[in-house]
Amino acid sequence: MIYDTNTWVVVKIDFQEEIYYKLVVAIGFGMNDWRINSGITKVIDRGVSYEVFGCTGSSYICNKDSEEVSRPMEEILLQRLSEHSKIVSICDIEDKYLLEPND
Repeated sequence: MIYDTNTWVVVKIDFQEEIYYKLVVAIGFGMNDWRINSGITKVIDRGVSYEVFGCTGSSYICNKDSEEVSRPMEEILLQRLSEHSKIVSICDIEDKYLLEPND
């Protein structure tokens, strides 16, 4: 499944000595219109956007100028993920092989 996003951020999660990257996205404008992907496996630079793939095979189209924390995302990040995570730039994903140009 392919999802369009409104706003998005990459979250680096450090849990039990493992590093995971997940995409947190707003897919609408309400407090319940957000999702966290299964874990980033691949990122393709599509010019004006990134296509971010998850462990389950889904992908998210993320416009480069929409990388920001929306109110619903802020609530999720503060309440559910803050203990083990921090927001990072998509360009700072440590496994650089994840970012591929126009695949």
